Amino acid sequence: MRKYVSTGALILLGVLVVQGGPLFKAKLSLSSLFGDVLGTGFDNAEDLKRRVDVLEDENESLRIQLLGKENDAVRSIKVYSSYPFSSRSELAIAAGGSQGIKSGEAVVHSGTILVGQVKSVLKSSSVVTTIFDPSWEMAVRIGDSEVDALMSGGNELSISLIPQDALVEEGDTVISADKNFPYGLELGYIKELHNTEGDVFQEAALEPTLKLKTLRDVTVYR
Repeated sequence: MRKYVSTGALILLGVLVVQGGPLFKAKLSLSSLFGDVLGTGFDNAEDLKRRVDVLEDENESLRIQLLGKENDAVRSIKVYSSYPFSSRSELAIAAGGSQGIKSGEAVVHSGTILVGQVKSVLKSSSVVTTIFDPSWEMAVRIGDSEVDALMSGGNELSISLIPQDALVEEGDTVISADKNFPYGLELGYIKELHNTEGDVFQEAALEPTLKLKTLRDVTVYR
């Protein structure tokens, strides 16, 4: 029973820290009460923050378990800056052969968003080809109907080979369905459909979930 109360108390304290604001000091005054419940006290806000960080790490671990890759992931890898010569086709990450990284492995952000694939590996760094590379192609599925299609990379992502009779609408989500990647990784959503009468297939513009400008950490799946 004490274990469940302790876990609940830590989660509540985490919520209080995230909310912040002028009431933060008042919220921290509750720490002594929770400290009695947990059998330990919070000396300061930094101590509380460390405990919240632990909860966040556990949350990330749960996301990895949902993908079925708990024992096959190298997590929290930093992305090197390429400013001011940014390239959307490639990025470098701060992990390489010494960390067990290999060419061809999938690179993911936030546990569910596909970034790309490891292209080359050095001792302590690697180069990743992103989904924005013009040569990128992969099998995908669209929407609740799980319509099969082909995604192509580039500055503007696109979806092709969508059957004319498929139930696809703007706003439908697009996920990975390629055997070379974990199934169900997020790619984006259908931004605009292009349907020409008489064509066998439809095409669409894809709005990506991935935002390279704000990308700082990734996960590599072996």
